[in-house]
Amino acid sequence: KDRTAEFKTVVVLLLSPDRGLWAEGSVKGRIAEEPRGKNGFGYDPVFIPEGFEKTFAEMSPQEKNRLSHRRKALENLKKLLTPLLS
Repeated sequence: KDRTAEFKTVVVLLLSPDRGLWAEGSVKGRIAEEPRGKNGFGYDPVFIPEGFEKTFAEMSPQEKNRLSHRRKALENLKKLLTPLLS
């Protein structure tokens, strides 16, 4: 009955054996009643992101990438790295 879902990615960058940075990204949504679409892979045909009626597999690669949990995780890691590189 509860069809809520969330994709989550965690990335870790080891700066030394005892120091690292980690960041996460997520996208919330719900599970479709049946698979739809031909793009993507894995759970893309059944995952509908919040605020949309299309599954990830029905979206263009550009649409999906704007919402990507992987992209969000890497953008968050970049925010952590920027002060270290200044």
